[in-house]
Amino acid sequence: MFSSLRFCSLRRLQVRSSKVGLIRLASASLQPRGLPLLWSTVALGGGVCAVTLVAQQSIREPVHLESHSTAEALIPFDEVSKHNTRDDCWVIIQGRVYDVTDFLDLHPGGTAVILKLAGKDATKIFMPIHPPTALQDQLKPSQYLGLVDPATVPIPTKEELTDDELRVQKARENMPPITSILTLQDMEDLAQKVLSETAWAYYRSDADSGQTYKNNEAAFSRYYFNPRVLRGAPVVDTSSTMLGLPTSIPFYISPAAMAKLGHPLGEVNMVRGAGHTGIIQGVSANASCSLEEMVAARVPGQPLIYQIYLNKDRQASATLLRKVERLGFDGIIFTVDVPHAGNRLLDQRTTVPDLTDAPGTSRSRTGKGIAQSISGYQDRNMTWDDIHFITNQTSLPLLIKGIQTIEDVLIASTYPSVRGVILSNHGGRQLDYVSSPLDLLYALSQTHPHLLSSSTANKFEVYIDGGVKSGGDIVKALCLGAKGVGLGRAFLYANACYGEEGVRRCVNILKGEFGSVMAHLGVSRIEDLKPEMVERAWWLGCGQLGSGMQR
Repeated sequence: MFSSLRFCSLRRLQVRSSKVGLIRLASASLQPRGLPLLWSTVALGGGVCAVTLVAQQSIREPVHLESHSTAEALIPFDEVSKHNTRDDCWVIIQGRVYDVTDFLDLHPGGTAVILKLAGKDATKIFMPIHPPTALQDQLKPSQYLGLVDPATVPIPTKEELTDDELRVQKARENMPPITSILTLQDMEDLAQKVLSETAWAYYRSDADSGQTYKNNEAAFSRYYFNPRVLRGAPVVDTSSTMLGLPTSIPFYISPAAMAKLGHPLGEVNMVRGAGHTGIIQGVSANASCSLEEMVAARVPGQPLIYQIYLNKDRQASATLLRKVERLGFDGIIFTVDVPHAGNRLLDQRTTVPDLTDAPGTSRSRTGKGIAQSISGYQDRNMTWDDIHFITNQTSLPLLIKGIQTIEDVLIASTYPSVRGVILSNHGGRQLDYVSSPLDLLYALSQTHPHLLSSSTANKFEVYIDGGVKSGGDIVKALCLGAKGVGLGRAFLYANACYGEEGVRRCVNILKGEFGSVMAHLGVSRIEDLKPEMVERAWWLGCGQLGSGMQR
């Protein structure tokens, strides 16, 4: 159970106007002197909710309520409830009333989810999957109508918890001590118990039969170490650099979306955990926290890299890239492996609360799942020319993520503005039956080793992302020439289980395993890891490269 949160069911709260009335705590007249406070209510997927009292020193400007005068006119709830049609649609988000009529057709998740909540409070479903500034970024100022009058908000009716909500509640009441988590698999197993079905399905889902996902992990079992002995007791130094940025160990948090599905502080926990353990974080374009929140959570000097999907509206992407640079991010990850939505069956088969059709819509239930619901803005029509578009907007170093063939590695290496590539198949979430990043890295080491050289003349860096479950896996990738390794799901699971403390635990588990393997290999520095320290297991029938990897 998170030490900073009191878990309860939102439906069991008996405080009058609890859904939106608490918003009044943001007014100057109710703030304790010297400590501005904000109440926020967010859902944890399966109906278990967290009511969180947060000092602004921890998360700054989540909804910017302080900019509004306490004399602002309040809107009766009955008035809001009248605006509940396709042609006249208002919603309440954290006590604020918005006219979203003109936004319905622009919503990436479709119109049904909004219309189902037309004239109602949409906070519960909005908060876990949107940054708090999402509406301010998407709507015109005139579409913000004012604050709902908390005295007029009906008392929430008490409802029975669903079976899934009861399961999650029981699991969180019986959380084991974090010291019992010894491996990343331990954390994943616990996450499956404490996450709602919806959240677990989104995090864990893979494409079609799941062969790409399975092979990503299985690939590491095809490579064995060649340890050297009688080399003393090396003092292991795991520090390195990535894109010239210092890191305590050469792995990073891969861009992973919707962290609030697991914990109400979401990506803020990941930023803090990464900062306090000295690793680099890749921030997802679909993060459920705002850029401002994440930047404010950094420790001094902490590097952050921003991942971007290009928007169908290129001007929106240009504005975003300039904002990212202005906020002090240190690099850009351009994700390129999404020319079509992945067929993520687990995500699609899991019922997403409140995403059913609503009156006034002709759209039938599609079973899209969360992934497709949040990706409607993404441009599928991308080419290599888009690299020039990105570099014309920002001077930040650029990595291309989603490279899956040697041919595309070679093309990327010809662009002077590209600092490197991330060999990745999106964690097995896009196309089934794709080679694992580790096998592709091995093929690259056999056919084009100069691209993996650590010499100062080679400024091109190669990373991998996918299938990593231990510090030993990271060492294997580095021996084969990778500059670093990314992990995504592992940190979503850690955040869901223990918040920031879980993120730190995950990092420290990997660091311990990583250092142990280095010592057994007889090396003390990252630079000492060499290809001859890892062997492809020919005795398992793994010696021959596939024809597509021999170019």
